[in-house]
Amino acid sequence: MTADNEVTLLQVLSYGWQINAVLGVLLFAALFLIAHILLGTRRQRIAPESLSRRLLDDLANHDADAAQRHAEASSSALGALALAGLRARRETFDRVTAAMESAGRRALAPVRQEINYLAHIGTLSPMLGLLGTVLGLTKAFNAMGAEATEGLRSAMMTACIGEALGTTVVGLLVGIPAMAAYYLCLSRYSRLGDELEAAAETFAAALPRN
Repeated sequence: MTADNEVTLLQVLSYGWQINAVLGVLLFAALFLIAHILLGTRRQRIAPESLSRRLLDDLANHDADAAQRHAEASSSALGALALAGLRARRETFDRVTAAMESAGRRALAPVRQEINYLAHIGTLSPMLGLLGTVLGLTKAFNAMGAEATEGLRSAMMTACIGEALGTTVVGLLVGIPAMAAYYLCLSRYSRLGDELEAAAETFAAALPRN
């Protein structure tokens, strides 16, 4: 294939540009979500070690009030988890643990929702590309029966087939990285959830019952 016959990325994007424009919006949304999820799941934002040590030291010194003040001052998921346990510390061990785990899930709920949005983008993008493929092929079949010269009909079919393939390519270029990022973020979320669950058990065991 000569250089004159090579298809450039700009040509691919120009085929079915309406659907590709929507896919472009989804791409920017996916990039925003990925950045926001990665920033929001940093250990310092979820379970800072300094807060964990401070809380355990307070509980070791039987100073639940100081631990509660430190938990209230923290905006992390660990702080919300510890605060729930401190408020329920006069309950049974199982209820304290359940309260802490519930608080941890609520603290991580916005992150889980963003991860779900990322999965939706990864699923919808190839489907939009497929829609463009169907529309392009429909136009190609219509062009085959059009009353026009052979050269014009050939040009029309080429453009329609290009639209069909172009939207498929762009849909996959958006969908595949989005799904890869989804699984990466989901793994990160699951690991943080396990760490918070372990922290809940540790704090529940250290809480005073009076």
